Amino acid sequence: MIQLKSVHCNLLATMHDLDPLDPTYVAEILSKPPFITIPGVINVRDLGSYPSTTHPGKITKPKQLLPLLRKASSGKTILRDLGVTKVYDLRSDTEIRKYEAPFPKIEGMDVVHIPVFQTADYSPEMMAKRYQLYASGKTEAFIELYSQILDHGGHSFGAILRHVRDHPNEGCVFHCTAGKDRTGIMAAILLKLAGVEDDIIAQDYALTRVGREPAREMIMARLSKEPLFASNNEAALNMFTCRHETMAAFLKHFDEKYGGVEHYNEPPKAKLRNHHFRNKSGGLRPFCACVSDAAAFKLFVTTPAWDDVKPVIPPGPLAFGLSGDRTPLLGVGMAVDPKSPPVTLRLMGTRPLALGVFSL
Repeated sequence: MIQLKSVHCNLLATMHDLDPLDPTYVAEILSKPPFITIPGVINVRDLGSYPSTTHPGKITKPKQLLPLLRKASSGKTILRDLGVTKVYDLRSDTEIRKYEAPFPKIEGMDVVHIPVFQTADYSPEMMAKRYQLYASGKTEAFIELYSQILDHGGHSFGAILRHVRDHPNEGCVFHCTAGKDRTGIMAAILLKLAGVEDDIIAQDYALTRVGREPAREMIMARLSKEPLFASNNEAALNMFTCRHETMAAFLKHFDEKYGGVEHYNEPPKAKLRNHHFRNKSGGLRPFCACVSDAAAFKLFVTTPAWDDVKPVIPPGPLAFGLSGDRTPLLGVGMAVDPKSPPVTLRLMGTRPLALGVFSL
């Protein structure tokens, strides 16, 4: 831990965070923990060996969680030797196509694509707003950006958290495009759950400044193709930053918004097991429910003309599908005579809903 603080202080004391780093300094830092050297891959760090404040005397498990910035397809043997069984790709389909960078297939290793943002989130309007925030370089702008990642990334981060919970002896790698924002937030969530101090989490986040330096030219060349950054080099450099104070402020915001990392991404309370939708016009719009276990729920339709509640699942017009995070979707499309009495839908189950219930 002393070494981590030393690196952080050295960064603060000796160089402006928009300037290139000294290659000798970078090579020295990258040769030591928590960095792991894997040919063809950049910014691989081990999230192990950090002390926990909630479990005194315990540390995070070494070589279990590896955030990285993907660059090339070599280093496969090292990943296998590290015990990595899963690679979680947080990138969108849009990014993979745009940069022609699918993750390589590795024998004995599953690559799980769990995009934080969907294709619709990459509209020109959305990207322009996002780039404007990045270009400012302000802490509050990054907090807004990172809040968007939290709001969109529950299903993605949940998949990684379940892997850690269900496979404690199997290492995993997670990455995005730049290896800083989505990847940094996932690393922060894991470390906070393990009881690591916020200051240490922020220091680990800031290490990406060193870890990404070998890819600096590649990243800047990529950004230069975006209209906003083509004529504004400082704006591009602001997007490149990963400051200690940014993560520190974000972690404070995280606690204030969710009341602690333990409450992020948790399912709604059990009171949502029974939910009613009443169409006052007498017609019934399509109904959809996102649940963690389809078998645990039944949908009932009630009208004053019926003596008893009549279940429509099963039987009934029913469509099953899967959301992006493989959560089962129950969809029921029904229509009634507008002249008939109003209809009430009720979803009843033995478990809390994972994502809530809504009508379309």
